[in-house]
Amino acid sequence: MKQERRDTASAQGFVPQWCALATVKEAHGTAIDGPRDPKIIRRTLHWFWWVTKKKPFAAFMAVFTSVAYTALLNYANTYVMSLIVDRISAEAVPAARVFAVFAPYVTALLVVNAVGQTCSKLQDWSVMQLEMNGNYHLARLCFDTLSNQSMTFHTSRFGGSLVSQTSRFMGGYVSLVDVVVYSLIPTLASIVCTIVLLWPASPLFVCILFAMLTVYVVVAYSMYQRILPLSAATSAAQNKLSGVLSDAVTNILAVKTCGREDYERALFDEADREAMAAERVSMNAMMRRGAMTSALITFIMFVTSIFVVGGNAWYGISAGTLVMMFTYTYNLSMRFNYINSMMARSRTSCAGARAPWLPTASPPSRHSTASWCWRRAESWRTAPTPSSAARAAPTSPSGTARPAPSWRRRTKSGMQTLDPKP
Repeated sequence: MKQERRDTASAQGFVPQWCALATVKEAHGTAIDGPRDPKIIRRTLHWFWWVTKKKPFAAFMAVFTSVAYTALLNYANTYVMSLIVDRISAEAVPAARVFAVFAPYVTALLVVNAVGQTCSKLQDWSVMQLEMNGNYHLARLCFDTLSNQSMTFHTSRFGGSLVSQTSRFMGGYVSLVDVVVYSLIPTLASIVCTIVLLWPASPLFVCILFAMLTVYVVVAYSMYQRILPLSAATSAAQNKLSGVLSDAVTNILAVKTCGREDYERALFDEADREAMAAERVSMNAMMRRGAMTSALITFIMFVTSIFVVGGNAWYGISAGTLVMMFTYTYNLSMRFNYINSMMARSRTSCAGARAPWLPTASPPSRHSTASWCWRRAESWRTAPTPSSAARAAPTSPSGTARPAPSWRRRTKSGMQTLDPKP
């Protein structure tokens, strides 16, 4: 394996170890990793995390505002309304004392909504900051990495497929940020808020609710695992279709000159039919999974409604608390109803945005990937000119010139020493 890497590096020029590609096997004609390869997923997540760390304040604000927005607008609002319902149920309030009695509740609702809406706008701002930063740095990373590859790399690949992979890679980061900030974090925050607010009122209901939600997650994940190969096949078919279309349009003059329109049309029709068939199979599997999970959500709401109807008679739970129980359960079930889309979009962001030609690790400096890699490659492949060697020749304290340094480069036969010309 080491010899294989040396031969590849020697044939394509020196490449630093941290910039080794996952397509080394491809250069020797063996199979490359598929879209379900966990190495590609880990590499994609590595670069997504690398670009997110460049905006730590925006990342923190995205998490904080998502939790605050969910807790205030979805839970604090309902909690204050339950207090109002309990106050009304306790005793009748005279018309002359309505504002005096309910002024604190109205003020609390005003403050909760004002702060919650502010957090909502700050959440949008932080997401836009992360996405703009990600698009810029990931586009720079892809451009630098592709520009640094050898001519053999580009002649053995469809240019349209590389463009499609780059677009999916950049779009995958945007999609993953949206999933985490707008779906995953609010779902986790909803779970915590539901436990904290409902456990003191009815621990039994909380245990039953989360037992049913656990069954829901297990069923949804097991059904999701079955459609992973279908999603991978769909992503590969879409990449192929995009590559064929891009190359056909780019080289349309050469195609018309050679009179090969029918041949290119046949290639496009075949890729189009394959992509449509793969998407149809994946769509049918997703619809079956959606029907199953929707049936589970319906059963959860049915059990909740029975508990709400008999909660006051069986356990003496107040009317405001029953309103809280139904509202929180409904909000939480709607959050869990989007788990299917969260898993699908996360998988698309990681595995669908596969770019196996990306470096395996971050560059060791703050410079761009291509500039650092190019300087290292040039220092090994080329020797300084006589004028630059003469200017760079150091002198000893006595004033005499020291021996000019020698340079080494990697060749197919091994290392070769290059002495500067006098």
